[in-house]
Amino acid sequence: MHDASLAWAAVRAAGLSTASIESLADAAIEAARCVPATDIATHALPTDAMLAPGISSVRCAPTATADARAFLADVAADTRIESVVTHVLQTYLRPLFARAAQHSRVQASGRAAHGARPLVWEDERPVWDDGSGAPNVLAWCVHALAHGAPEAWERVWPLVVPPIMVLLDAPGAYPKLLGACVAGEMLLPEAHACVPAELLRRTGLAELLDDALHSAMHHLSDAEVGAVLLSATLQTRYGLVRALYPAVDATSEAFEAYMRLFSDGILAALSYCAPPSASAPALRAPPGTALGSARLQHSLAGVACAWFWNAFLDWAAGWIAHAFEATTSMDTAPQRSMTSVVNEITQQDTVGDEKPVSGVAHDWAEAAHVLLASVLQTLHAVQAMVALAAEVDAAPPAPPALAIPTQLPGLHTYANEVVCASAQCYVSLTSLDVRDDGDALDEISGILQELRTLCATLHTLDPALDETWDALHRWAAVRPLVAT
Repeated sequence: MHDASLAWAAVRAAGLSTASIESLADAAIEAARCVPATDIATHALPTDAMLAPGISSVRCAPTATADARAFLADVAADTRIESVVTHVLQTYLRPLFARAAQHSRVQASGRAAHGARPLVWEDERPVWDDGSGAPNVLAWCVHALAHGAPEAWERVWPLVVPPIMVLLDAPGAYPKLLGACVAGEMLLPEAHACVPAELLRRTGLAELLDDALHSAMHHLSDAEVGAVLLSATLQTRYGLVRALYPAVDATSEAFEAYMRLFSDGILAALSYCAPPSASAPALRAPPGTALGSARLQHSLAGVACAWFWNAFLDWAAGWIAHAFEATTSMDTAPQRSMTSVVNEITQQDTVGDEKPVSGVAHDWAEAAHVLLASVLQTLHAVQAMVALAAEVDAAPPAPPALAIPTQLPGLHTYANEVVCASAQCYVSLTSLDVRDDGDALDEISGILQELRTLCATLHTLDPALDETWDALHRWAAVRPLVAT
């Protein structure tokens, strides 16, 4: 167990500005060892908190970990942070992980060569797995880069990727969990300096990471970390897809990427959930409970469902906001017909796709009703999801052994996003001219009522929406949406 009063305390006492790059790097290494690589920022499931007691890459006391985090935050704010991280990668991490690049591995990428014999720890564990916390140090380096200057990735990615690939390709589920968490730090949407999509494509890193993460998901049957590995790989693969396709994108390539992630990460995990009697315990039962331990399949199902909740709400908010994006605000242009809206949406340029052509007025009218029905059904589904999340939030805390299957992100994660999307949808709908189509008028009236109900429900459940609510009251175009 590391002492919290080691190198970083001395550097902090002397002042970071007076310390050399080498001193800062040494102190950062000591501090980063005490912060688990699995402790990544995610709005889905708290990866480190999901691990059973005793399964951790940290050997420090909690107070030391808290002190280390505070010190590392100060180091990350230093103007020399890129030089510090580069020094750590070159002088400390590269030699450790390079020794694992044996057995015919391709050292340039850290990936095993085609036909190379499997990596096994025969007489001794790899140097990076000796309990010194090297994966934790690697995770901090990536975290610091992701919150620094975006252009730094062009200079340091050859130092970052090989150690990550060593972890992802190592035998066993736990090293793959560490690799997925470290890779996820590069792609978190909250970070302002994620790896640029252009770099991911140009260097082949996107394909390399996705392939390794897909292979890691074959280890979901691990009783101790299988469910946590599922969550971590989903987090990282989702970040990778979002980095490559950052906006609402209608290309077939983006669609296939999201569907592959949905199939691999959610449907495959749920299909694995055989009857509980056929599974191994995933978590130990807490003392005094009669329910017994949670089963691995229960845990996997809980993670998959929580991620589906996330994915659906993320998609639904975007669809509600942009479904009628071809309309213009009534403050800037005259009202437009539903036919022109559908025409403009379906005729906008898409890469590699032919534009639909129809000269029959009935086709456009039918498309308009399909569009309206899609938005209405989406709102119904969102209402159901909100009700489910509210029920879970209101329920008594679950026993520790069942914390994973019942965990949801919480309404606060998406409440503001859904309300703002509803406001955009409201403005678009109220600018449409449907006076000659009674059916469309009824459908739009139903959508507007659903939007009001949804926003009122969210405002009641999440007091943090008060500021957004007040802002919408001051926006004349959406004031009826939030009228009480």
